Amino acid sequence: MLVQSLRFIELIRGVVTLGSPPGSRNLVEGIETLGRFSLRRYPGWHVGQGYLLARPLRADLVPAALAAPALLGA
Repeated sequence: MLVQSLRFIELIRGVVTLGSPPGSRNLVEGIETLGRFSLRRYPGWHVGQGYLLARPLRADLVPAALAAPALLGA
């Protein structure tokens, strides 16, 4: 399991390095576990989304959720 985790981290680093021009901001998608959320400390991660941070919302509920972040589970 540890080897898979290390490979995952190296894969993420490689993708961020290859696909990120200097000064760009990157969105990390698929944050569903605390383990993946912990990757936020690595360079290249600026914004993230996933079930751990907030469940999908209907479009008409987005303004209210943004006004009251507790509704997002944050």
